Amino acid sequence: MTLSLHIHGAAGTVTGSCHRLVTPHGALLVDCGMFQGPKSLRALNYRAFPFAPAEIAAVLFTHAHIDHSGLFPKLTLAGFQGRAFATEATRDLLRWLLPDAGAIQEYDVERLNRRNARRAEPEVVPIYTRADAEASLSFIDAQPYDRWFEPLPGVRARMRNAGHILGSAFIEIEVDAAPRPLRLVFSGDVGPLDKALQPDPARPGRADVALVESTYGNRSREPISEAGRRAVLGRELETALAAGGNVVVRSSRSSVRRKSWRISRSSSAAGSCRARRSSSIRRWPAAPPKCSGPIVPRSAGRRADMRSAAASSG
Repeated sequence: MTLSLHIHGAAGTVTGSCHRLVTPHGALLVDCGMFQGPKSLRALNYRAFPFAPAEIAAVLFTHAHIDHSGLFPKLTLAGFQGRAFATEATRDLLRWLLPDAGAIQEYDVERLNRRNARRAEPEVVPIYTRADAEASLSFIDAQPYDRWFEPLPGVRARMRNAGHILGSAFIEIEVDAAPRPLRLVFSGDVGPLDKALQPDPARPGRADVALVESTYGNRSREPISEAGRRAVLGRELETALAAGGNVVVRSSRSSVRRKSWRISRSSSAAGSCRARRSSSIRRWPAAPPKCSGPIVPRSAGRRADMRSAAASSG
């Protein structure tokens, strides 16, 4: 049996995750992420894929973060005709994250082209547009946790809870082989233990090959309970508020939701339409909040639409 594994991103850097598994039954990708960070890394998003997209039979997403999913619309534009698989929550998050990524590219390219016109430089085009991203969503099917399915004949896969963000999974893949199936595990991003809003990560079973994000290598996490985290954060909040200051917690609403601490005064804000929509997934199938107007990227230098609500002081 001929089997090969190719790493096309998140190697030597921590973004652009994309692993290609080639089996006698066909080829599949685990993640199709966008490179983020310095300009030299972002430039990699514009290069042609180092494989033929039309030859990829399936894509499996570990989670919705753009560095693991952001080039999927480009893959569909380049000729991918297979199916993509994700947990239900990941599928729902991608409905907003991918079009948002396309809209940000359109906005940034429009600004850049105005500058290029003044400098008599050629126009540039986005990697994909909001419309391209919306069209790519029809390729994505939801799969439940802990249930084996066949992304292509002769290959089985199972999504296991990774405890990272809503819908995150590590993926176990079995490829038919003699004398027994070959099993691979792709870690994706792994969350910590003892979180308030998500169960602890599941434990993988037997594996012949394990691909683990290098972020988690060469270190051990200190054990800390939910109560311990809340105590640390509470002290930081009390210290800042006692001095009359403000506390800005930069976090993703796909992984964190407002909770109440015993503090004297506070307010919380969902800093964007996307944040409010992501929070609504916990109440699914209730309708997600509707947003008026485009989502303004950070690069626009404008304040995002904020909705404040007084936090309970308990």
